[in-house]
Amino acid sequence: MRVYAVGGFSSTSKTYRSKWVYRQFFHGKVKSWNTYGNRPYKVAKLVRNRNLMPEVFFPDTSLFVKGEQLSKELAKVAGVEVVPATLTKVYDLPLDEAGIEMTARSFPHFFGEGFEEWLEDIAVIAPSQLRAISFFEVLVPSQKRTLEQYTADTTCQVPNYFVPYLPEVPDNLLMPTCAEMHRECPLMTFSNYYLCTESVFELIRRYIGDTEIFTIIPLDVPEVR
Repeated sequence: MRVYAVGGFSSTSKTYRSKWVYRQFFHGKVKSWNTYGNRPYKVAKLVRNRNLMPEVFFPDTSLFVKGEQLSKELAKVAGVEVVPATLTKVYDLPLDEAGIEMTARSFPHFFGEGFEEWLEDIAVIAPSQLRAISFFEVLVPSQKRTLEQYTADTTCQVPNYFVPYLPEVPDNLLMPTCAEMHRECPLMTFSNYYLCTESVFELIRRYIGDTEIFTIIPLDVPEVR
């Protein structure tokens, strides 16, 4: 069966949108996020560029969505919990190529050292019309914990997010898995990815306006008879 590993850390874009600055603006930042099963859940607090409000985004590797429609559809998926989030602060920075290049030049060190602190300083309380936008955190079980209930009959190699930045880590992560688990748990986390069955991926894909700002990796999990 086909499974997709989806995340927001890297970008396949060959334009200025591949720069870490644009990715940071696209995916934003979250504070006080939740862990699946650790109830009661709290309201996650989002900090974003007010000029960019995508339908699907991954601040700090957690999946968030904007709007009621997708959140309601995901809530129907087995094992998924959808929790309201709120946009608390925004900053107003340009998204065009010249603006992104200028911001990147201001933070030349490894992955923009000091950049997040700078954003904290310039962020302001979100105005009421932006706070009124509905956001949701998508909480799902971990693949490692779920696998305890199954017998792994295959291993998939999943590219490691941090290879470009930490060359001493392996190029691939080895993921023991089985098709039965994915059928019964269509959406799970593994490392910094969300693992989606084909039907769940197609659902999310309809709301992803810019696939180049995401990592999307197809994985084939053999059916063992």
